[in-house]
Amino acid sequence: LPLNFAPKEIMQTCWDSFILDESGDVYIRRSTDKSAFHTGYFSDKVKLWNGQKFSKLMFSRYNKINALLALEIDQESGLQNYVGIVSYYNTEYRNLRRLELVTTDNEVDINDFKNIQDEVICSDWRNAGGYYQSGMSVLLKTINGDYVLHCFVLDEAATTSIEVVSSTKINLTKEKGLTNIVGMCTNKEKNYTYYCDDHTIYALDNRHDNKFYDVKRF
Repeated sequence: LPLNFAPKEIMQTCWDSFILDESGDVYIRRSTDKSAFHTGYFSDKVKLWNGQKFSKLMFSRYNKINALLALEIDQESGLQNYVGIVSYYNTEYRNLRRLELVTTDNEVDINDFKNIQDEVICSDWRNAGGYYQSGMSVLLKTINGDYVLHCFVLDEAATTSIEVVSSTKINLTKEKGLTNIVGMCTNKEKNYTYYCDDHTIYALDNRHDNKFYDVKRF
């Protein structure tokens, strides 16, 4: 393993393993043996995009969009931007490309994916219905202490970009009264996302206009 190694997050696709270090570096290893996935070494000589810094890796349904998501730290401003990372399973020369998030829909505010100052608490993909699309649920905590759920859908990755098909933000604090979310998860079918505060489990219906339910109080 690299020297002074302090792993923060690990993520795996069929062919690649990624480790985000506390320093903001992402280390990679690629599987070369079909009978032994995720073997080998993380070299400190091979860093993603020549040492670009990151704050978070985000799980997405990469087999639909051919990409992971990450929060990339802008070197000048120090703010975070969403970026896609291609993890292409067939050929190495098409692998690990950087994807800019773009949109052709006037109703999507692409600024929601740039200059992020909010804290990302957790994330997971959601059932978006589209065959070549992946829906995402990202839970944020704003600098004012509000919990905001960012729901968006991505299309299949292109050469240098990935399109945001839809984007919705729900302020769970102002709209639903949630002031201390301690957990989030998604069910197997990904059609419901669940949230928990100190006393209640809530559910959000991902397929029917984000309807919100109280599931259980305790």
